[in-house]
Amino acid sequence: MNKILLSALLVVLCSTAYAVNKPDWVSGKSRQYPAEKFLIGVGIGDSIDSARSAARAEIAKVFKARVAQASQDTASEASSKKGVESSFATQTRTSVSTDEVLEGVEIADTYIDDKKKTNYALAVLDKVKLRNSLSQKILDQEEIVKSQTDISSASSNPVEIAKASSKALNALAEIERIAEKKKIVDPAVAPSLYSSQKTEIENRLQSAKKSIIFIVEPYGDTTLNESVSSRISKLGFSAVSLMPEKTGSATYIIARCKTALSPIERNNPQWKFYSWRATVELVDNANNNVILASGTKEGQASQLNDDGARAKALQAALQGAASCAEEKIREYILGE
Repeated sequence: MNKILLSALLVVLCSTAYAVNKPDWVSGKSRQYPAEKFLIGVGIGDSIDSARSAARAEIAKVFKARVAQASQDTASEASSKKGVESSFATQTRTSVSTDEVLEGVEIADTYIDDKKKTNYALAVLDKVKLRNSLSQKILDQEEIVKSQTDISSASSNPVEIAKASSKALNALAEIERIAEKKKIVDPAVAPSLYSSQKTEIENRLQSAKKSIIFIVEPYGDTTLNESVSSRISKLGFSAVSLMPEKTGSATYIIARCKTALSPIERNNPQWKFYSWRATVELVDNANNNVILASGTKEGQASQLNDDGARAKALQAALQGAASCAEEKIREYILGE
């Protein structure tokens, strides 16, 4: 009888010790990191590293992060005296993809449940620190809006106006993105003082774009001309093939484009290879043809016959020229 009582007492003591050693945050709440001051995430995994990743992912979910979690069941066979038994070990790979790295997230604690053979991790995020950090970032972006708006207002040059207005709009978009994130820790966040100027800045940008006209060269290469002109038009600018007789007050920029194809010998009789190269220069038509920006793209193409390989390389070169023109316009005209 005494042995039975002793055994029961040992079971109770072991269970009590197990409960005491198990941290409270495993259940999803923590006295040390209260919800009013911290965001917490509890991760579970078959290793400490996977538990840490899962914990960070839990906090990322709060910020509407794109969390991709892939589970892979791997069959394994274990030999025993009774024969072969099949078992499945689940391996969970957690990857977190967010618009930016979640600043301030720390792994505050880990716990290994030997009885269940499970790993736990606690990720914490200090709400006050995050709120202060995001507030400063908003102030930094507001300073960009102010400075770029001042530049566009004081200038009469369409290119300067377009670049400054575009930078101001990009800063406003960044403010909106940061504000959405800040609402998680500060629901009462006020809109930016500059948000009311968004429509005015957009109108100024559109007006500047209408005053900038691109002359796409060479005139004779219709396919190349159309490919580049189409991409320029999608950016909101006008693209023409010839300089009009009456230029008015518009600013004209020449988009000088070239493509080149060359066969490549690879000692492979079953395939034909071509290299391609696309070059774009943005040239100031009114200032002694000064090159404002330039860029190059190149690559290779292959096909079973020479005509097919050349056609494929030509298509890639046309797309490369259009893409290069867009990149240089975004860089030089829109300041991106």
